[in-house]
Order: sequence, then structure tokens, then C-alpha cells
Amino acid sequence: MSDQVLQDIQAMQFSNPEAANGLLKEFINSHFPFDVAEVQVRPSAVSLNSINGFLHTVAGEKLFFKTHVEPQSLIHEYYNSSILAEAGYPIIQPIFSSTEWGKQLLIYEFFEFPSLFEVARQLEMGQRQDIEQILALQIKADQELWQIYHQTLEPLSGNDHGEAPIHQLFGHRLVGGRYHDFYAGKPIHLPGQTLNFDQLATCQWRINGLSYRDSLADLINQGSQLLGGAHYQTSSVVGHGDAHNGNIFVDQGAETLIYFDPAFAGRHSPFLDLAKPIFHNVFAIWLYFPQEIARDLSIQMNPHP
Repeated sequence: MSDQVLQDIQAMQFSNPEAANGLLKEFINSHFPFDVAEVQVRPSAVSLNSINGFLHTVAGEKLFFKTHVEPQSLIHEYYNSSILAEAGYPIIQPIFSSTEWGKQLLIYEFFEFPSLFEVARQLEMGQRQDIEQILALQIKADQELWQIYHQTLEPLSGNDHGEAPIHQLFGHRLVGGRYHDFYAGKPIHLPGQTLNFDQLATCQWRINGLSYRDSLADLINQGSQLLGGAHYQTSSVVGHGDAHNGNIFVDQGAETLIYFDPAFAGRHSPFLDLAKPIFHNVFAIWLYFPQEIARDLSIQMNPHP
């Protein structure tokens, strides 16, 4: 089955959320055992390949849903919460899951825990003052993760490593559908001029006065060589794979951080397990606050000497 309907809804949620709500309501009622009265999608700046929001059933239940829509994906099994739970991760478990391609969907009981991303932003903006408590939760979660790494550490063959879902976040995106759908040959609009991504990729960068040696094209080439196939033996752990602060929720009542959205969970290198969260939490804050960042961002392009 094609996932074109979900792709259409994913794109429509930004331009016409009411239409997206109606189409998703029809889709869910047609394919799943839920009598849905209302759907509310929650578009965000980081929803490049996902849809999430709330379902209101005719019986009066409020549920949370999420799905990933990855064009030309090499992953057919998206939702791996059981492997994380068995390894000891505090993970929010779905009450219903469908992993059939074109119908991939997870439904959860409604929860109101804030994400660690939201809490960290509130702390940064001075909107809450409990930084010591949040730091204590993070330290506790890090210690628990270290123990899980130790307990699940074992060698992984090259073939099995090549099949690990986490590679959808790296090599497959550098050389596959995501790269071509979002970047290759696409126009880039800068003040006073337009160029395509292929031109931009060859440019040298100077950021905050620091010149960078590698161009985007260099990084794409290096990354695709290192991670494109990923058929090499490695030490492995059971990991979430995408545990950035947007996929971690804060339950202060239970004094714990809870993992969510295990779309790329499985057995893989611990270094890959940490790479995406570090990138998101440290280097990609702009993804979450594009309007704020745009106000202070200045980009200039100078002709090649």
C-alpha cells in the first residue's frame, strides 16, 4: 500500500490544517477500530517527516497519535517500544499500533507531560526556576542510560548493523529520498539572489568569523561514505536512536524522564545512539525556534575569488 495519503496530510498540516484534520479523520475511521469524531493535528517546525496530535472519539475519549512519513524509507518496522521496555527504558507504550506500510500509526492514551525541550526553553527564558530539580532528573536518566548500555553491550555483525533502523537518520538521508526530496537541486532564496542547493553545497563557510574547511558537499560525501552502507561490525547497545529533548518527557511527580517515539530504536552503535540527540540539543536549536533565530541571523554570499 502506498503512504501517499499520509504524505499529503503531513504536507497539508502546515498550509491547511483544517483540511488535514478532515482527511486524517476519514483515513483513521476507514482503516482502524476507532470511531473518531474529531482530529487535531499539531504542526511544528520540526515535523519534517511526522504527524502528531489528538483524537477525540465519539465515546468521549481523548487520545494522542503519532506517525512517521519517510519518503522512500528503508525502514518497514517503525515502532520498537517493546525492545526498549525490555531493556529497561522508561518508555511511553502505545495502546494501539499499526506497522503496515501506508497505515503506520501509533495511538497513545492522552498524557500532559511537557517535553524536556519545552522545559529547557522555559528555564532559558526565566519562565521557571526549578533548574536544580530538572538537572537532577537528567543526571538520574543519564546514569540509568549508562547502566542499560552496560547491560545490553554486545558485538553486532556487519549485516545486522546494516539493517539497523537508526541508519534512516544518517546515511539513507544523505544519499536517499530525503536528500533528493528536500535538498538536491532545490532553490535556495537568499536576500537579493536565488541559487540551487547544489551551488550552495560547494560554497565555503565563514560563521561568526571562523572559516570552515569543508563545504556541505564535502560533508555529504564523507557522511555517505561512512554511513551510507553501514555494513561494518561494531559494538552495539539497545538504544532509542532519536532521544533528543523533543522525544523526552518530564514526569516530575514520578521523578523521572520518559522516552517517547521509538521509531528508530533497536540494536546499534552507542556512538550513533548519542549523535542525533547531541546534534539536536546543542547544534540544531534553530530547528525549534526558526522565527527567533531568523531575526538575528545574517547570511551573505560573496562571489568566489
